[in-house]
Amino acid sequence: MHDVIFQSPRALWLLWGLPVLGALFVWAAGRRRRDLARFYGRPMAGMPGRTRRRIFFLAACALIITALARPAWDKTEVTVKRSGRDVVFMLDVSRSMLADDLYPSRLEQAKLAILDVIDRLQGDRVALVAFAGGAVIKCPLTLDYGFFRLGLEDTGPETVDRGGTMIGDALRLVLRDVFDSRASQYRDVILITDGEDHDSAPVAAAREAAAKGVRLIVIGLGDDHDGRRIPVTTADGRRTFLKYKGREVWTKLDDATLRAMAAATPGGVYLPVATGTIDLGKVYGDLVAAAAKKELETGRRVRYQEKFQLALAAALVLLVLEALWPRPRTAFTLGLALLVLAGGRPAAAANPRVLLEQGLAAARAGKPAAAAKDFAAAAAAATGDLRALSLYNLGTVRARQARELEKKDPRQAAALYEQAARALKGAAQAEGFAGRKDAVRNLEVALRRRAALRRQK
Repeated sequence: MHDVIFQSPRALWLLWGLPVLGALFVWAAGRRRRDLARFYGRPMAGMPGRTRRRIFFLAACALIITALARPAWDKTEVTVKRSGRDVVFMLDVSRSMLADDLYPSRLEQAKLAILDVIDRLQGDRVALVAFAGGAVIKCPLTLDYGFFRLGLEDTGPETVDRGGTMIGDALRLVLRDVFDSRASQYRDVILITDGEDHDSAPVAAAREAAAKGVRLIVIGLGDDHDGRRIPVTTADGRRTFLKYKGREVWTKLDDATLRAMAAATPGGVYLPVATGTIDLGKVYGDLVAAAAKKELETGRRVRYQEKFQLALAAALVLLVLEALWPRPRTAFTLGLALLVLAGGRPAAAANPRVLLEQGLAAARAGKPAAAAKDFAAAAAAATGDLRALSLYNLGTVRARQARELEKKDPRQAAALYEQAARALKGAAQAEGFAGRKDAVRNLEVALRRRAALRRQK
């Protein structure tokens, strides 16, 4: 064993506390001997058993601190290659996207669909452009998916100053200012809109994208037959509908324009969601993640195998010995048994049904955070109805946590409602799931409460 490194070396500063703790033990032992001597009227011998237990305890503390410092050795050099595509999400934030033919609105459904994609990203760079009458780059191309989420969360009709819908101008902005002009492939634009456009030549812009090797994946949202009115809230809090020259404005999906845009690019795809549902994460997996990728970075990395588990195991044995020192053989046997049990727990925890039962027990015990963790692990490991049931319970627990935080921390409550909505959406989309209607109802409540909190913010 050589080339030992500590990946969190600052933790080793805690070792300076051990001499202080040892000195306190010595002082306490001396004081105890003096007190006993005064009581019995003669000097008392030391207690070697107690001394050994304190040594075991101090040694265990030293090993735990060593584990916190993450010791590692067995150095290896590996070649790391990172590849991916550049994906720009173009999100329509015009007022027509507030229509509620998709609950709670076209815009909120679009944002949920984008979040489904972010959970499945595999090394692709992503960017976000919000557009209406103008366009704003909310997030440039990045691998920082957390930053992308923040940009998406704060995106709404107020993001763009100018009203209307100029799809063609927004796409030209993407081609000019977002994509690298030197690259000619491995680039996609996922456009989510209701298709209404105010003379910005969107099909011509799509042809410009095709000339630069950019593929369009177009998602059309909204009622394509009768259309829907656009709800607005007045200054006194009343809900009414948008009017122009005294008449209510109706908006519907412009299917023909979007279909023509997708057809103008190589490999372009148009998905007319209308007022239905879409698993955009699956679309991403089928069309983007499975496509050819460019090599973004190649290099050699030095990796060490972490060995903190050895220090923790030794510390556990010492703590058991310290607790049962008068019977060292029993203590040693019990310590080994604990190690075997600890090593066997992960295999049992991988059973999704066991995880689901653990989550239900934690929820009944009033421990929502632990319950959510178990439900999420069960959903990740399960399939079919068991996965849907785990997602349903996860969404229910997250919604309950959000309700308790609405007044204390509205921002955190909104984030928890978002997590609840995503879990409940997964349960609602599971075919044959007995609780599907309940999942849909709870999903509507979570989305409505999240929207209310954001308006309040």
